[in-house]
Amino acid sequence: TLIVGFDPYTGSPSLYQTDPSGTFSAWKANATGRNSNSIREFLEKNFKETSGQETVKLAIRALLEVS
Repeated sequence: TLIVGFDPYTGSPSLYQTDPSGTFSAWKANATGRNSNSIREFLEKNFKETSGQETVKLAIRALLEVS
């Protein structure tokens, strides 16, 4: 499960992944489900801190890459 939130003091976004045992880890970018490994590899190579609009474009490119 991926959980997204915002720090109320800094306004910065946070992304966490949890597993059934309750273990969690923080990520800058991640994917779950079918082809998630391929998408994760794409994001590792191409992710940079950018604006929200650029991040959406990167997510779309990642999905198109594995389609």
